[in-house]
Amino acid sequence: MMTVTLRRLAAAHLHAILTIQQLSPEAAVWQDQEWQAFVTPEDAMPGEKLHAGYCAWVAETEQGRTVGVLAGLFSGEEIEILNLAVPPETR
Repeated sequence: MMTVTLRRLAAAHLHAILTIQQLSPEAAVWQDQEWQAFVTPEDAMPGEKLHAGYCAWVAETEQGRTVGVLAGLFSGEEIEILNLAVPPETR
């Protein structure tokens, strides 16, 4: 079993998630600029509470490899999943 850590999407993850998206035909196909809207500002604190709006997380292995992405619309205690992609070899 693989251990992963969830992190907020950062600009450094964009290349990896575009690659993962290509390997996941069942996921919604978004362009780089669409993912850019979900990037967490660099000045955000790691434990900062999320407010209503769009958010995205990546799953990273202990070695720092990005193995999944989830984008959603956060509102109160609920989240609507807008996109989810995981490469076939890590499902």
